[in-house]
Amino acid sequence: MFCNQCEQTAHGTGCTARGVCGKNEDVQSLQETLLYGLKGMAAYAHHARRLGKTDEGVNAFIEEALFATVTNVNFDIESLLEMVLECGRQNLRVMELLDEGLVERYGDPSPTAVREGTAAGPGILITGHDMLDLENLLRACQGTDVKVYTHGEMLPAHMYPELRKRIMNSENSLETAVRLAIAGNIIDLGVKTSIRESDIEGVIRDCLTADFDSLAVKAFGDAVNQAERILYLADNAGEIVLDRLLIEQLPIERVTVAVKGAPVINDATMEDALLAGLPRIVEVIDNGSDAPGTILESCSQTFRGRFEDADLIIAKGQGNYETLSDLDKNIFFILKAKCPVIAVDLGCEVGEMILRKSRAFSDIGDLVKEAE
Repeated sequence: MFCNQCEQTAHGTGCTARGVCGKNEDVQSLQETLLYGLKGMAAYAHHARRLGKTDEGVNAFIEEALFATVTNVNFDIESLLEMVLECGRQNLRVMELLDEGLVERYGDPSPTAVREGTAAGPGILITGHDMLDLENLLRACQGTDVKVYTHGEMLPAHMYPELRKRIMNSENSLETAVRLAIAGNIIDLGVKTSIRESDIEGVIRDCLTADFDSLAVKAFGDAVNQAERILYLADNAGEIVLDRLLIEQLPIERVTVAVKGAPVINDATMEDALLAGLPRIVEVIDNGSDAPGTILESCSQTFRGRFEDADLIIAKGQGNYETLSDLDKNIFFILKAKCPVIAVDLGCEVGEMILRKSRAFSDIGDLVKEAE
């Protein structure tokens, strides 16, 4: 236990055995999970409110949940657990509000061509995902020589229709989608400071033509067909558009996509999933953590429950491989080996495309029968 949630904190640093206020580690964990969820919900609710979308039920819940935590007197585990679960339900409503606001103001999202690079003259760089801020900035700069630049993590969206066409016309649509999902691993601004659209196009060409383990693809397809609960762990913000191409090839009624609970490096968050249109086709949750990879101990209890219940985990990226490869769980890892240490562990060359079962992988059909 480590709790520094109130002014009674032991030695002014944190309670480690039992709270001075009387709470135990279960209460502390539930309160912290609730606060984490409320912070994210409030951020998305703020975006939605700026677009004219509010819900009195959401507002009332935020006030009720804050009262339950800030006053630091509610140590009833059952009521706190129910409030954490309700936080998840209310968060989905907030994402619906944000989606409605964006579509009403800007229409259904559709890819379009963009210019890349810089031009002579003054410029403003804007990052993040607040479309209203971007709109206001563009209006303010209209008629001036000020150039507006934004980050390139959504560059793959401009190619999305063409990529989908490639999948539909390929002999093995699942393999093509897996190849494209692996190609997305180049969009890692934690490793590179910038990426050109031509870089992405080149990697996609290479991934579509490189040698690949067809037996691994078949095993992956068999596992997907047998699984009843699939949890897809997203990786970086930009590549989530390419993840969608693969997710569309899966039985989406059995798939849940998980993103980060808060920004870390350039990992995908709920806002990135929204921009990629994932909530329109599949359930999307966050893991309640801001740690790279998937460190279960730092994730929310809700996410850990979903992770445990899943009979197939699809884990994208090197960070997820590093943190999950030794788990006793049915996992398929999808990544590009980017460093010598990971390449040695995988027994491959640096830069090789990887679709690999976890060491503890069991036959999913047997697991489903056991659960029944």
